[in-house]
Amino acid sequence: MLALRWNYFEPNWYEVLRSFGVSHLHMTDFEGGHKEFQGWTPDRKRDFMRQVIGVLRRAGPLGVSVGLLQSDLDGFLDLDQQREHVSAYGLCAVHAIGRMMKEIKSKGVAQPLACVFESGDDRKGQIIAAVTGARKKSAEYDKRLDSLHFEAKGSAWGLEAADLLVYEAAKHIPRKVGLDPTPIRKSLWRLLHRTQHISIHLDVEVLRRSLFIETTFMP
Repeated sequence: MLALRWNYFEPNWYEVLRSFGVSHLHMTDFEGGHKEFQGWTPDRKRDFMRQVIGVLRRAGPLGVSVGLLQSDLDGFLDLDQQREHVSAYGLCAVHAIGRMMKEIKSKGVAQPLACVFESGDDRKGQIIAAVTGARKKSAEYDKRLDSLHFEAKGSAWGLEAADLLVYEAAKHIPRKVGLDPTPIRKSLWRLLHRTQHISIHLDVEVLRRSLFIETTFMP
């Protein structure tokens, strides 16, 4: 069933993109009206977002988003320590992989997980460093992770959907902790109510346990 859902996702996702005359979805371009999204009206953007979320709803993939406030991590590690040990981006990636491992295990799937992340800039190195540390810290994490791959967004379907989820999660965390008084974004509301989604906030206590006390990579 899972394979059938993913087989549905790819052609239908790209059919929506083609119908709107765009080659790929990058949320910063979409939100800012840049590149292929330049000149789009609010109605066109709203219709586009409804349709891509509709594909996610019908395909049924599970989305896992993990976020933290940089200021919370800074309270434990200064920038030099983060460069040496674990960055915010790497820590979020490790926890996202761990939660996906837990979900797969709960469904009785024994095969280890193969993960694909977007390539580019220095975040690849941050993920590799963080995952290497998690493998050393947790024997189960090491056993259940088969491989890490890094692909360009246009060459690995699913990365664009992940970009949508990551963008919305990053916008929502300040609102969740009371730093942003604005209402929830309509696009995020649709994601939360119409797709399978797990949202994880690495707050101060979770960070403290993760960094200093015990393994919490598989919550």
